[in-house]
Amino acid sequence: MLLLAFAAAFAAVLLSGSRSIWGVMIVLAVVLLLICRSRVAILLKGRLLALAGIAILIVILASGVIVERFEALWQNMDKLTEGGDYNSSLGLRVAVWKIGLQLVAEDPLFGHGMQNVSALIREGVEQNFGIQVGFTHFHNGFLTILVEGGIVAGLAIIAMFALITVIAVRSLAKAGDRLERLGGAVLLMLAAVYAGGGTVNLIFGHDILDTVFMIFLIIGLFLARGTSRLADAEAPAPFR
Repeated sequence: MLLLAFAAAFAAVLLSGSRSIWGVMIVLAVVLLLICRSRVAILLKGRLLALAGIAILIVILASGVIVERFEALWQNMDKLTEGGDYNSSLGLRVAVWKIGLQLVAEDPLFGHGMQNVSALIREGVEQNFGIQVGFTHFHNGFLTILVEGGIVAGLAIIAMFALITVIAVRSLAKAGDRLERLGGAVLLMLAAVYAGGGTVNLIFGHDILDTVFMIFLIIGLFLARGTSRLADAEAPAPFR
């Protein structure tokens, strides 16, 4: 049932047409298969034909969406590289990235403040590219944080993701504790989705994204580190 749910979620993300998360989703699927390879081998035994059918169905359903989205990407790239046309999905992303890098160079240490980002993007894109658009972020979470809070905030976010990844890897290395390994897998997926997907979209600054991050972080940390410490704390003191 879990494999079917995962296949359905995989298909839903493909059919959403969100190219920015496709790569992260595929990498996560491969990483999870490697982490749970012994368990997966048992589940796949005798079920290969059914799983192959599911995979073929996903490909058939998503093939048109994938081809259409990548054709649009190539067209936008041609407009940008050959004609210098930034008025497209890809072109606007490149435009706001350029504006963001300029703003970081202007105030690298503490940034320009969260309240000024929308106005800075609107003014920068209009002045440099002659396009009137409005964005609340730079379509890159790390760049957005650097513009808002400078290198101080950027290093803090990078350090947080690094710490989450270290805890995840250490927990996954403990083959004898299934709860810790589950917590490690949750933390690794959390870091990959937010850090990987955040390179072309938001990381924080949206109520749903922030809430999901906190919930998964708390659950992952409790499973990876909290359960073993709780067991140690509840253990009876040795007789002396």
